[in-house]
Amino acid sequence: MKLVAPAFPNENSFYCRFFAEVGSYLDEDQRRLHEVDFRHDSTADSYGKCPFADSRRGYVMNKAALRQIASQWDNIVAGVHFFAALAGRMLDDELALERAWRITMMTMFAPLYLVKRRIAPVADGSLPVALAGVFKIMLDVPTTIDLMVLTAARPHDTNWNWRDIRDFADKNLILLNGEYACAGSPALMDEVLRPLFGEPEAERDSSSPLFRSYLPDRREFLVFVHYMSCQYLAAFVYQLTTARAMELAFTELMQSGAFIPHTEVEESRPSAYERRRRIALRALIQANESGEIFAPFGRLAKHGERGSSSADPYSAVLDFLETSRSFLESVADATAPEVSHLHRRYQAEFRGWLELHQPRIEAAIGATRLFSAGPFFGPSPLLPCALLANIIESQQCTAGFHG
Repeated sequence: MKLVAPAFPNENSFYCRFFAEVGSYLDEDQRRLHEVDFRHDSTADSYGKCPFADSRRGYVMNKAALRQIASQWDNIVAGVHFFAALAGRMLDDELALERAWRITMMTMFAPLYLVKRRIAPVADGSLPVALAGVFKIMLDVPTTIDLMVLTAARPHDTNWNWRDIRDFADKNLILLNGEYACAGSPALMDEVLRPLFGEPEAERDSSSPLFRSYLPDRREFLVFVHYMSCQYLAAFVYQLTTARAMELAFTELMQSGAFIPHTEVEESRPSAYERRRRIALRALIQANESGEIFAPFGRLAKHGERGSSSADPYSAVLDFLETSRSFLESVADATAPEVSHLHRRYQAEFRGWLELHQPRIEAAIGATRLFSAGPFFGPSPLLPCALLANIIESQQCTAGFHG
């Protein structure tokens, strides 16, 4: 089925803020942490074609970034083992894939923590190359695990291993981003994915003095990661349910002639974001009950380093997952105007959740402003929710649109 809702990130309030903040950070080599577009690096050997016999073959790869990673490879691998050891052994009812996800949350949020913590913050432009390297090579792993959980016939399967992550990403073409592909050989990928599913290696952890010096207050870091992980989960569910609701509403508007998509041509090489969006939406549509598809995310929110009982966001995440389930049920057979009305209420629920949760994250590390920009729920015409409301208002005023 062709998606007709505009494929913009909408009012996500996490991805937009997180990548706007972290993506611009520079490491000690003055390279950006989030090297999505490296065409500005025009040196003779800055990029080349992928030689590997997988879905990436023939795509452009960032060779300059790969060379930087290779120069720090031993420290980077030690860093992955450090975070795996920091996660500890699996909890009583925890699954291997859930523990792997927790570890990747640490690698994702470590740079933000270093720059924003109150005690001994690291200046932008001074982030250690080894830690930046761990961030870069692991950044797409948690978003891949999200999709594995969403699309799994048996999400509670205990047989997941590191090869499943690479195979899933390869099969679903999420190692690709437009004209570009993730760099690194399959062997290198396996070397950094394998620790996610192994038992903690105390010797490898103790041999990582660099990473132990970066994160001396492990308790504070773990609490911060847990809080950020909960916000990540709530924002992901908000984004997914919003996209599904908009798809339903815009399909109706298109069928009535009130909306014409901006493009009728399918992109041959969509962005990594768009690939993930399509996979997630298909999974949501195919789910028998929306509550079932959100249940594994509740498990992820439960497993992590908790703060005090009064500040632990676990129950709040469960409440928001239930709100999202109810919202999806309510829009399943709703008209476009009803979807618009219901989404305004759902948006308010998410905004209220953020307003309560964000100060707790900042207080956990003594940050006065974690993100340079606050949650954005503005009236930009590029936002599908605002576009939906504008179309409905226009049709009601000028054409007697009745949904």
